[in-house]
Amino acid sequence: MVLPSLRIQWLSDEKGYGLIATEFVPKGTITYCQDSLDIVIPQGDISKYSGVLRDSIYKFAYEPPTGEMVLGWDHAKYINHCCLANTLSTGYEFEIAVRDIEVGEELTTDYRLFSKHNTFHVVCRNEHCPQSAMDALPLKDIDARIQSALSSYSSVEQPLGFLVATDTLERLNAYLNDSGEYISVEEELPKT
Repeated sequence: MVLPSLRIQWLSDEKGYGLIATEFVPKGTITYCQDSLDIVIPQGDISKYSGVLRDSIYKFAYEPPTGEMVLGWDHAKYINHCCLANTLSTGYEFEIAVRDIEVGEELTTDYRLFSKHNTFHVVCRNEHCPQSAMDALPLKDIDARIQSALSSYSSVEQPLGFLVATDTLERLNAYLNDSGEYISVEEELPKT
């Protein structure tokens, strides 16, 4: 489930639709977490789908490290890619705002963190965006941005916090209380 305080908006012919913040989203806020309404397609079942259905799965689904594909039921599929995204997929099975997101700002994420099948054209207008190849992940920088955001996790409202699995929340709290290890985003990357 994607954060409810977002609206779909047409951005351009090149980019298509995107999600725009209708409320201020503070750094450290969970912006997406898988829920029981999402469609989980087991590994190997993709071949059962043909043509436009398979193309839609590859375009809109993400791949957890378990190998299945997860197709969101809500507006999450409209979050666009940016190499310097304002939200990132974490090693804690949710996406988090890695900086404050202002009202009217587009929510973006880095597709390279959760889909090895995406062959999309990078459409990123951020003047500082490296437009890097999809296989050129700066994992240390990404982990540093996530760790910085997690330091704000407990001090901001978490409208999607109820979706975080109990064991994941225990590992996160252990990390936040200096009694557990940080789970690198690299551990959550789709396995090849």
